[in-house]
Amino acid sequence: MKFLIVAVDYFSKWIEAEPVATISAEKVRVFLWKNVVCRYGVPQMLVSDNGTQFASLKKRVQDSGTSWVEELPRVLWSYHTTVHSLTQDTPFNLVYGTDAMIPIEIAEPSVRTTAFSEEESDQGRRVDLDLITETRERARINQVAAQRRAAFKYNTKVVPRDFVVGDLVLKRAQLTQMRNKLSPKWVGPYKIDDVVGKGAY
Repeated sequence: MKFLIVAVDYFSKWIEAEPVATISAEKVRVFLWKNVVCRYGVPQMLVSDNGTQFASLKKRVQDSGTSWVEELPRVLWSYHTTVHSLTQDTPFNLVYGTDAMIPIEIAEPSVRTTAFSEEESDQGRRVDLDLITETRERARINQVAAQRRAAFKYNTKVVPRDFVVGDLVLKRAQLTQMRNKLSPKWVGPYKIDDVVGKGAY
């Protein structure tokens, strides 16, 4: 397998991913139908960004020497059950309304497995479902707060730059200019011939 089709829910950060040998519009359509629409319903919006959600997959494959296709389910499980810094919750909890039972809880006794009773489990599940709206609202508030902090931090470091005629500058490469993910992100240098104003040259 050479390619990875990835869908990320903007709110919960839940990821669906599938390895494919070749990439085509038809394969993306089938992936979205099978892995998104049939499981969660039709999304309000689709955004394509050639994202980099799988930097950890690359690292894990390099460390273990295994095929990334074999590692993908483990990386997804780890990601789904880890607290996300934006929401302060796990994607699993935001999607399913409960914490995932991790494999170690089966091998080693935990409070959830030793004190299990079917009646209490049903009652606990009802409570979880009653609280899911509150849980998601809290995650949304955390997400907005984190985005505001990030924007404030970024804006304090932004230094406006004015160029003059004769300056050499680089221009961010457009998606059409980038042949693959390893292509340069900048093109140039270009010489400033005219200053139009308000950041336009």
